[in-house]
Amino acid sequence: MVEGDAVGDTEAPSLACGRKGQMKAGRVATIADGAVVSARELFALVAADRARVLAHDGMSIATLRLFELLPRHPVVTVASAMKLVETTKTTAARAIELLVGAGLLEETPGRKRDRAFEYRGCLDRPRVETEVDGAGRGSRA
Repeated sequence: MVEGDAVGDTEAPSLACGRKGQMKAGRVATIADGAVVSARELFALVAADRARVLAHDGMSIATLRLFELLPRHPVVTVASAMKLVETTKTTAARAIELLVGAGLLEETPGRKRDRAFEYRGCLDRPRVETEVDGAGRGSRA
């Protein structure tokens, strides 16, 4: 049996063993706190944007369904919107057009065909460091 494996053993190893472990535990707590703040901010952003979608003239169910998928798919094309919302090309294009009109999607520059649109609210979120040692590239919150 490995030392510290016994159930109820008060000497079980922890993340904060020694000075280096305590520093890592502190870094993990900082990352977790930052992630909670980012999640709250993203939730508030999406809620405010949802209100904009609902208040915009001409909104449809397909538009609202596409909007609800944007936090997980912040870059869309007409083809990807067709798949996400399971609709026709015309309906997907109209949903994107309405979201552009509401100021929620922006067309990426430089493409004539297969144009892509970005949900800038999500993409402009600050990066939150996710590596405990600080050497990671981070990820979008």
